[in-house]
Amino acid sequence: GTGFISNLVLWREAGYFDTWEQFKPLLHLWSLAVEEQYYLVWPVMVFLLWKRRFRLLPILCVLLISFGLNFTGIAGDTSARFYFPHTRFWELLAGGVLAYVHLYKRTSVDAFLSRMLLQSTAPRSVAVLQTIKSVLGLALVTVAVVVLTEERGVYAWKALMPVVGAMLLISAGPQAWINQYVLSAPVIVFVGLISYPLYLWHWPLLSFLQLTALETPSLKAKLVVVASAFVLAWLTYQFLERPIRSRKRTPREQRMLLAGMLAACSMGAFIVMQNGLPSRFSPEFRQLATYTPQDHNVGRRINTCTINPQQDWRAFVPTCLDDSPKDGPLLFLWGDSHASDLYPGLHRLQQTYKFRIAQYNESLCPPMLHFEHPKRNECRAINDWVFAKITKLHPDTVIMAAQYWFFPGTDTHSYVLQTVKALQDAGIRHVVIVGPSAEWKEPLPLSLFKYSNANLHKIPDRLNYHLNEAAFKADQQFRNWGPPPGTIYVSEIGIVCNEAGCLTRVEEDGLSDLLAFDEHHLSEAGSQYVVDRIFSSLFKMVPVHIDSMSRNRELSQGVSQSNP
Repeated sequence: GTGFISNLVLWREAGYFDTWEQFKPLLHLWSLAVEEQYYLVWPVMVFLLWKRRFRLLPILCVLLISFGLNFTGIAGDTSARFYFPHTRFWELLAGGVLAYVHLYKRTSVDAFLSRMLLQSTAPRSVAVLQTIKSVLGLALVTVAVVVLTEERGVYAWKALMPVVGAMLLISAGPQAWINQYVLSAPVIVFVGLISYPLYLWHWPLLSFLQLTALETPSLKAKLVVVASAFVLAWLTYQFLERPIRSRKRTPREQRMLLAGMLAACSMGAFIVMQNGLPSRFSPEFRQLATYTPQDHNVGRRINTCTINPQQDWRAFVPTCLDDSPKDGPLLFLWGDSHASDLYPGLHRLQQTYKFRIAQYNESLCPPMLHFEHPKRNECRAINDWVFAKITKLHPDTVIMAAQYWFFPGTDTHSYVLQTVKALQDAGIRHVVIVGPSAEWKEPLPLSLFKYSNANLHKIPDRLNYHLNEAAFKADQQFRNWGPPPGTIYVSEIGIVCNEAGCLTRVEEDGLSDLLAFDEHHLSEAGSQYVVDRIFSSLFKMVPVHIDSMSRNRELSQGVSQSNP
């Protein structure tokens, strides 16, 4: 934050398996970083342009280029478009354009707009124009508050609403009705005065509430935190911001402020280098406090054999298909990122069993032919490509695995049945359907951290706190349907959960770790644990006939098979 590069740090951390934004107390510093980076570029640009007697046109060109980079996505993926300065400068440049118009062109621009809209340039018509601008500006800002949500994303064309709305409100001037009677109200003026410290305080407080609350924070708790943010913002404004801004600072005071900033930077660097001072906690609790999902998300072949929503089938690489052993049967792993959970365990199992793996997974996309995903536009095309790959390779066994099978208005059962039939018509003899994993409402490390923090730092072997019931309902629905003819259904939940709760930690082949590194994605140890209990049995079940005793044992472990 003190180096004004928070946006770049957050961009590097961003990704499908990144920590929830609510659990990053300093996430909001990204916008201040972009703002400071702009302040370093803007004066130089203005100086060079004005020295060469250029005026508005070059600034408009830079604004349009920045907007275009954000709008088209040429600058990179969604995270890059959100965090990078050059895809955000257009929003700040809009203020520069407005300042130029206000200083040099306001009268002529207002006269032009008044003539176009009101057929008059009389003073009364210009005054009406200002009120129209203020009303329209407030409407755009209000709509933006409602429309711009985390689920819908923030792209250039959507960000136009608050940017243009703010420009209209500012350009309308103090005499416009909205500005004079609404935005000049004492309570609104007060919020404006403390807005900067309020921005600094609100997010860390809300984030720490999420981090420390055992359950989802109530509305009352959130309101208390917001009220606290207002109090702290007023105190910061009254006793820190106003004294600093109201008088000229002496060189000594400037040195003290600089020293304070460098001290904060040094302290932050020290804490980062010490991994958050973990010695404060017991060894078990310390592991939770320092748990980083990225360190445990290994062996899944992300972006090559498990592609993300910004990629299509062309991102798959040749090594997604094992080329040895040449005479080994081929196991084809098809599904979303939950399917890629199984790959580390399957890869280790190749040390015991002689087989090849073909891994073609796409995040957020269940293995259902002809399914149109509401949030994954490429899902159907990718599934079509994967199915064509299956028919070409003709594997011995196809594993269909996904975390999210059910969507509003979707007949999942029909999609699964027709996909299985298509595989069988293509000559695939063995089809295994793997149900959803146990899922927590928050990342498992965080759920354990909260639970342990409230229970004298005791870490349970099983946990039934904060489980997501949707995964259990989906698993039960598959069980109620029964496996499609000629298939095997595996309940992953049946393997890791019982009446006491779901496993939190597993140890397999000398590797010990939490079962999952986020809400439901398996760690490497979790993958080995689940795969060993599924596929060691299946490898004996699928190729050869099994007797009733072994079959009953396998059913008790969460494996069910339809009659051939």
